[in-house]
Amino acid sequence: MAEPIKVRAVFKFKGTNNDELKFKKGDLITITQKEEGGWWEGTLDGKTGWFPSNYVEEITEPTPSSTTDKEIPEDVLVKNLDYRQQVIRDLLEKEQEFVSDLRSLLTQFLQPLRHADILDESEYNQLVGNIEDLIEAHHRLNSSLEDVRRCQPRQQRLGQVFLQHGTNIRAAHLTYWSNHPRAVCILEKHRDKLNSWLDACQGGTSTSPPGLMVLTTGLSRPFRQLERLAGAIQEVEQHLEDNHADRGDTQRSIGFYKEVASEAARARRQKELELEVLTGTVRGWEGEPIDQLGDIIKMGPVVVGQDANKKDKYLVLFPSTLLLLSASNRLSAFIYEGKLPLSGLSISKHEEVDSKNSFEISGSLIETIHCSCLQKSETADWIEKLQSQIRVCRQSAVLPSKLSVQPLPPPHKPGSMTSSPAVSRSPRTGLASRGQGQGVQGWKMTCLRPAPPARSFFQADKRNTLRRKEVEQSSYEDDLQILRVIEAYCTSKQRQTITNSAMLDSTPLLSMVDDSELEISSASNATSMSSNHSSSSNRRDPFRIEKLEREVVNLSRKLEQESQARKRLQEIMLETGITVPAHLSLPE
Repeated sequence: MAEPIKVRAVFKFKGTNNDELKFKKGDLITITQKEEGGWWEGTLDGKTGWFPSNYVEEITEPTPSSTTDKEIPEDVLVKNLDYRQQVIRDLLEKEQEFVSDLRSLLTQFLQPLRHADILDESEYNQLVGNIEDLIEAHHRLNSSLEDVRRCQPRQQRLGQVFLQHGTNIRAAHLTYWSNHPRAVCILEKHRDKLNSWLDACQGGTSTSPPGLMVLTTGLSRPFRQLERLAGAIQEVEQHLEDNHADRGDTQRSIGFYKEVASEAARARRQKELELEVLTGTVRGWEGEPIDQLGDIIKMGPVVVGQDANKKDKYLVLFPSTLLLLSASNRLSAFIYEGKLPLSGLSISKHEEVDSKNSFEISGSLIETIHCSCLQKSETADWIEKLQSQIRVCRQSAVLPSKLSVQPLPPPHKPGSMTSSPAVSRSPRTGLASRGQGQGVQGWKMTCLRPAPPARSFFQADKRNTLRRKEVEQSSYEDDLQILRVIEAYCTSKQRQTITNSAMLDSTPLLSMVDDSELEISSASNATSMSSNHSSSSNRRDPFRIEKLEREVVNLSRKLEQESQARKRLQEIMLETGITVPAHLSLPE
């Protein structure tokens, strides 16, 4: 066995991290590793850690302590080495047995249970969880431990292997432990059917565990395995030499797996609390069932209030609701305190020194709630999750869903249209079936322009864009044709009015009467007038009479054209499905 290397501390070193070695000036340190970069690893009073190499100096002369180490009998060192090898073999056998038992549970019971018509797919996935990932993580750990066992004792790096696989082991166990409370609920829900099915699978042998006990003990096996890992590694560490290269990693792996077991236990208790809220009885609960609020995003204890009004409460964060609960005096049940919609809340953090672990929940309809946590990290996590969910709720409230249908606009006021019921009825009811809402009225006889289409007609699903454009184009062509006819009619009517007014202004003696009435009037005037009047009329300009006759002929021609145009308009309106009122229709 190589002689251990010792160094003496020249300066005091306090250390800042958990893996660093603390020592005083003059302490003797046994070196375990020398790494490039100025940091060495050593052991002092059973504690192994890293320290700066420029804080120590090597000892070249033998010291009383080193002389004492040499006096350890060789047979004692050999027994110590043999015992350590036996501990490593036992640890490896336990790990292999654990993986084998989980595989048997999966292949003999869990996988056949999937096709037993007892659990649905979601319940089966909840029961099995990530057991396959857990098996794979421990199988890889076993392969590396087997390689370590085959190495020479001075070259065995057991602690290093446990640290290398620590991340995968931690992730698999955290997920499995968090899922276990729901798996227990599924076992309780189908207890009778599972008991009968498991007894049938085992064949009723007396040596096998009864019914459901097979699943409950098998699914809880990972808990015991993780809790014993740190103890098994610590037993190996007790039989390592002070100058062994793996001593520091072994000590660090002990602390790591202790923390993993503690973290997994906390995650399991947290899920049990959440499940108690969702499936248990909350005293004084009001409103819809609590399981309809969705999955719990975060739940934890907080202190609500300030100074003398502080009370212990529980905050439960759902996707769109924040629930406030309290525990009963005997801690046997939860008591309902209030329910707040997230869309109306605001979260603010206290910047004061005395309130670093506090935040406030405020809203327009509630009083400000002052909350305090035990740790700063817990406060930051609450603020981050609450603000994130509040943003999500507000966005979902402002932005409409892609599948939502825009409501129709309100109908016109009764006083806005003065036409009769027969006239005010929309003549374009056929267009409603082509995309316009039935509550939208088309153009009327009292209006020159049709009403605009409904907004929902333009904001339909994007997948129907091409079809919608065709419908719009066809409906617009019908509108354009009708408008052209109406505008032509109005233009001809306007021209006729202007012509008549001009003629009346230039010829005040012209009256729109029949020719017979004109002859009767002339005869009566001739008998009543004196001779001087008749002589003056004879002296009138004959060209003026001819001009009037020509204008009468032109007016008759225009009247005939107007009558034909109005008949043509009536025919077009009938062809397009528009009903013409009786008092406006022309005789055949």
